[in-house]
Amino acid sequence: NRVKGTVHLTENAASDVKVELASDDGHAQVRPDHVIVAAGKKQASFDVFVPIVGAMHKPKITAKHGASQASHQLTIKPQPTAVLQSLEIDWDTPEVTGGNEVGGVVTLANQASIATVVAIESDNALAKVPANVSILPGKNSAVFTINSGKVDAPQQATITAVLGTARKSAKLTIKPVLNPK
Repeated sequence: NRVKGTVHLTENAASDVKVELASDDGHAQVRPDHVIVAAGKKQASFDVFVPIVGAMHKPKITAKHGASQASHQLTIKPQPTAVLQSLEIDWDTPEVTGGNEVGGVVTLANQASIATVVAIESDNALAKVPANVSILPGKNSAVFTINSGKVDAPQQATITAVLGTARKSAKLTIKPVLNPK
């Protein structure tokens, strides 16, 4: 993320003034490392780049010209943590005839603030799932496809969604194709 900063002088600069910029924390990168307040002006802007953090940080940005110096403390808050709410397979009945596909949906308890990758696992090779699904920022769910293999007798598969240490599972029954007599 980018935050705008502005250097303000007490009066208009008589000539161009170079103001050095620095951060006391690597979680706030000031670019460029200086600004020029143009002659006849009182201010100049710069960018502070801040990453997504897991814990709160309070870096101090300092502007310096000669013996004069001013600082401002930023507060960088962590993004809300995504919480895995549920995993569902087919909304009507969690079963599929072997050789066909069925849909699954992973749902978060809240909207994702950043792209959130949820791992998908199957305990049965006859229920093939993608390795993961991505839930886009501003969304709270993602749909995926489970491809089933042909079976001679009903088979059970447990499909599991994993996000961090949270796991949500759902059962899927893979049925054989019925041959009419």
